[in-house]
Amino acid sequence: MIGGRLEFGGQELMIRINDRLRAPNTPETWKAVEPDARAVLSRVFGNEFSVEPAPSDGEPFTLHVRAKAPATVDVLLGRLAS
Repeated sequence: MIGGRLEFGGQELMIRINDRLRAPNTPETWKAVEPDARAVLSRVFGNEFSVEPAPSDGEPFTLHVRAKAPATVDVLLGRLAS
């Protein structure tokens, strides 16, 4: 038990799809998931975020998200739940 001593920042997020067969790390996968990813991220961060797919270097498909303003994880989860 860590007793409330662990904190997570709410300004950066990494989303990874580990299924390389259904979601290879290609521009086509980004094109397919971009509308849904942006819709969910807009609920969480408003329009104040950037999202970039990671380079295709043999790793699973990964998105790097950065919010323009910091927020606590509790606030972000609350926005997602509403």
